[in-house]
Formats: sequence, structure tokens, C-alpha cells
Amino acid sequence: MSEVGLCGNDARFYAENAERFLADETAQLALAGTVPLAEANAAEFSAIYCVGGVATAWDFPSNPTLTALVEKLHEAGRPVAGVCHGVLALTDARDSAGSPIVQGREVT
Repeated sequence: MSEVGLCGNDARFYAENAERFLADETAQLALAGTVPLAEANAAEFSAIYCVGGVATAWDFPSNPTLTALVEKLHEAGRPVAGVCHGVLALTDARDSAGSPIVQGREVT
């Protein structure tokens, strides 16, 4: 097992499938073309769907870059959604009045 994976992730928590993914040349080439979140332009998105997984519990809450993207899409009237731990991307998002975007909505 490698000591440290991509982006400084702690390899001690990798499952076997993560090691296979990191060793998969085709997958890594596809990932290399991914636009960094800080460079994402909300105007180019129709929606945002934040998927879950254990890492999102650390990566999504209090992430100002993700929060800003979610807020911009919400204000533009575009769908904002999450599944599993992905809903944590909505934790700090506020509308133009400063209210949480999930206020009055059922989030499970």
C-alpha cells in the first residue's frame, strides 16, 4: 500500500478498491482532466448533485469553495441536491437573505 495517495489523502484508510483505482491508468487519465472546484464556474452548471461517502463528512462541511458554488446555483434557481453524506455540502449554504437553503425543507 502506498504511504500517501493523491491530494495528500491518508492511505491508511484506503480500501482495496481505492488502491486498484489509484493504480488504474485509464481512471487516473480521466481524473486528470477534472476541473478543480475552485475553478468551477456556476454559470456553466445546470445543477449540482453532491454524492456521499465517508470522506465527504470531512470534505464538504465548512468548505467555502463548495458552499459558494452551491449558493450561486441555488440563487440561480438551479437544482441543488445531495445523496447520503453528500447533503453535508448544504450545511453552510445560505440564500440571499442569509437563511439556510435547507430551512423549511426535509433533509434526511
